[in-house]
Amino acid sequence: MSLLYCLLISALLCQFPKFIQKNRVALYTLATIITIVVTTYEMIRLINGFQLQGFIRELERAVSHGVISIAFFIPVMFAGALNSRWSYTRKLMSIRAPLAIIASILMLAHGLVYLVRFLVRVSSMLSSDETSMLRKTFYLNYSLIGIIALVVMIPLFITSFRKMRSRIGGTKWRKIQRWAYLFYLLAYLHVLLILIMDKDTDWLRLVLYTGIFGSYTILRLMKYKAASVMSQARVSKGVRTAE
Repeated sequence: MSLLYCLLISALLCQFPKFIQKNRVALYTLATIITIVVTTYEMIRLINGFQLQGFIRELERAVSHGVISIAFFIPVMFAGALNSRWSYTRKLMSIRAPLAIIASILMLAHGLVYLVRFLVRVSSMLSSDETSMLRKTFYLNYSLIGIIALVVMIPLFITSFRKMRSRIGGTKWRKIQRWAYLFYLLAYLHVLLILIMDKDTDWLRLVLYTGIFGSYTILRLMKYKAASVMSQARVSKGVRTAE
């Protein structure tokens, strides 16, 4: 299932912020069940090669490949990059934490499955004479980047829960959440290297991912610059008032 279809599902769900807030525990539970089922299936497939077929297989691939998770992380990203005065931004901000938790739970399926695959296959692949050195380098790099991204995601995931935020305090929470920028960067690099490594590079997917993450970066920098200008203006006004 392509990123576009997953984005449609995510965008549709975002239209019902009250539903998400009211049923967030049920949504977390559903995401957890999906993650357990997909991870279990992938472990079975790794052992005996069992394959699902048809539409169910496409749904499973959307989860195990991390596509559906990325689709839920995208509104989380843009909620912090869009103009805070817009009504749609406020809507996204109201469900940013639940969406991040759902995305993180679903990402665990991708992370755990491919971590196991990496540990099982890395030695045989690196020692293989049939695999080119360039391909080995790409595989090793995107795998290590993915593992680092998974490690970075864990504290972001844990501190997205309200109780944890209250327990650690706002200042420490904000410091931890700043690591989200690194996570987004690593996620993009991970996807980029995978797409480039493919024998038949899917340029449409490559352009789509680059466009999404590039747009987010530009919007976030613009928002940061605007906030800096406003902050300097307040300081200058305060100085003039004091004089």
